[in-house]
Amino acid sequence: MKGQMVVAIALVASSLFADIAVDGKIPAGNVVVEGIDGDTVKLRQDMRDSNNWFYWAFRVTGAAGRTLRFEFTDKRTGGGPVGVRGPVVSVDRGKTYRFAAQQNATRNSFVYAFGKDADEVWFYECHPYLQKDWDAFLAQNADARGKTFTTGVLCKSKKGRDVPCARFGCIGKEPRFRVLMTSRHHCSETLATFALEGFCAAFFDHDEHGEWLRRNVEAMVVPFVDYDGAVDGDQGKGRKPHDHNRDYVE
Repeated sequence: MKGQMVVAIALVASSLFADIAVDGKIPAGNVVVEGIDGDTVKLRQDMRDSNNWFYWAFRVTGAAGRTLRFEFTDKRTGGGPVGVRGPVVSVDRGKTYRFAAQQNATRNSFVYAFGKDADEVWFYECHPYLQKDWDAFLAQNADARGKTFTTGVLCKSKKGRDVPCARFGCIGKEPRFRVLMTSRHHCSETLATFALEGFCAAFFDHDEHGEWLRRNVEAMVVPFVDYDGAVDGDQGKGRKPHDHNRDYVE
């Protein structure tokens, strides 16, 4: 009886403190895990071929029901790589995100309480904007393809990927004005791509402004200049041998 009780206690302890895993196996993932000690995870952003910058993204599995503290050891980026509201968190594998750990967040750490069914949770330094988001935006306006917008390939990336581009507005005749709009010269600049999407959406508006744009303006749009970096989760800042933010200088 006593032996059975010991076994039962051991099984309960094992289920309560199952091994957790932290990795970058998510879209645009970026993390270096330095160690896990009890309920504390020490980690840092992976610089790869870039210099000091703050982007990171990772997932945690096996932590359901636990509360973990995440401490970033690379504090060079203006005091720390954690934003003022903490990370954006997804518990449904990237379908939705929310600021779910801001209460105990500092520039170098945050605390997150995992729900009892939270078998896999994603954490991002910023709201991600991926190719699927751009595709979803275009799909919402599929009826206007060939009339108000058209898509294409700007070039091949250094890793052999097709870099997407699109043209919006006056694409069937000579426009009065041509505009070039670009974003994502570094992976973490996702809010710029959200803003770029809003700019493109204006061409679909059924008001005087939308009509004027369609009659007069052709916009050439490149949503991911550093496409490899946006896909792979690279920092991009000070990238060797070339930082795409320097594309606009002689």
